[in-house]
Amino acid sequence: MPAIPEEKLVQAAPDAVRSAAERLIRDPTELQDSLERAWLAWNGRDRAIASANILRVHFKPGVRARLVVEVQLHPFDQDDAPLRQIVYVQVYPDLQLARDRRSSYLRKPSLPSGGPPVFLLEPFQAVGFSIPNGPRLRKLATFFDPVSFAALLRFKKLDEWAEDPALAALQLVRYVPRKRVLLRFRAQRPDLGGMYIKLYGAEEFVIALRNQHSMLQAGREGHLHFRIPSLLGRSRKRRALFLNEIPGEQLTTHFLDGEQALFARVGQALASLHQAPLKARIKWTPGREFKAYKAAAEDLGAALPGLQKPLRQIKKVLRRDLEHAGDFVKAPIHANLFGDQILVEAEGIGIVDWDDLSSGDPNFDLGRLIAHMLFQDGCPSLPESRVLGQIRALLAAYQQRGGSVCPKRLRWNLVCALPLRAKISALRTLQQGWEHDAVQACHLARKILRDGIDEILPT
Repeated sequence: MPAIPEEKLVQAAPDAVRSAAERLIRDPTELQDSLERAWLAWNGRDRAIASANILRVHFKPGVRARLVVEVQLHPFDQDDAPLRQIVYVQVYPDLQLARDRRSSYLRKPSLPSGGPPVFLLEPFQAVGFSIPNGPRLRKLATFFDPVSFAALLRFKKLDEWAEDPALAALQLVRYVPRKRVLLRFRAQRPDLGGMYIKLYGAEEFVIALRNQHSMLQAGREGHLHFRIPSLLGRSRKRRALFLNEIPGEQLTTHFLDGEQALFARVGQALASLHQAPLKARIKWTPGREFKAYKAAAEDLGAALPGLQKPLRQIKKVLRRDLEHAGDFVKAPIHANLFGDQILVEAEGIGIVDWDDLSSGDPNFDLGRLIAHMLFQDGCPSLPESRVLGQIRALLAAYQQRGGSVCPKRLRWNLVCALPLRAKISALRTLQQGWEHDAVQACHLARKILRDGIDEILPT
């Protein structure tokens, strides 16, 4: 696999969606000015916007960019506190598509909200929705109205939460149109802590509820050496789960400088999961992961044409070894594991987000997590990696606790996961330097195919 000059690899393809999204991200004043015009057209209020802060970006090359924005509104009475409004913005390749989307929305009945239900941001060929007026988000009206939300909590026998003063400060953490929403409610009362509310589509709700019950049962029987969120309540009508927030810091914050003993504890926790007598309904296969790799490679190649050739070379080797990657004994796996899903504190390890609990290859979980560690390290060659000691400690403890590491399958899953991590953490978010980060991840994937993973295996 011959080297390709760096300057060619990092040269991004022209993309109207990316250009508009990067303008919004890099210069918040442009976004604020556009929102000002929308509010003025809606209710005649000039200078209504005090600030606009982008909470989340989800970019797909040439297709669209989704932004979740927290807006602070000047109150009508200057002695009152600023008003908070969540806005969902979708950027399109051209203005006509945004206009068509707005026209389609206006043909449907809308709900009242604290802002204009739908509006154009013409300089960015984008359409904006004041939450909860966005696509498939109208069920959120219950949660973003403190009175209705409190009534729902009381109905679910969560009376202490319903009385908490922080009820109106509900946070929209994640929004995937037509799929799922994640809300966070951080109570003022220390004894209550935090609550996460997850909303799903109809089929996904049934799977998520079943997975949660399976994990809780395994925990009660002593099979899991880590904590999981408890189920505080559920709403079948709104397809919502109410989960307590586990205390602790994300493992991601301990990459690079965390003690190896911490990562050994993580390895032990994962070994207990992979050996637990859990029956997961979802079946993971290497074909499914290969499909995820191809989707990531397609997006990376569309954004950075210089990566298309090396990504094709990687795909060729992965396809060749696909049959060997399927030679495993099925075990329960998390199936969406990375550092943010693992919480650590002095009392122990916690693991969250069990929506994708599957029956599959434990080396898939290990490969996904190690890929995240190496990506955060900047994807140097393995002997130079600062997280190398942490990875070895994790795998050594995993094996000592009965987990089985297959170098060939771990290598295959790790190579699949690196470009996918580049898509998720670099391309999708358009953080400064995303081009370089994506290229480095692909470089490392090629090096691992060439040199193997002996450096990360415990001695």
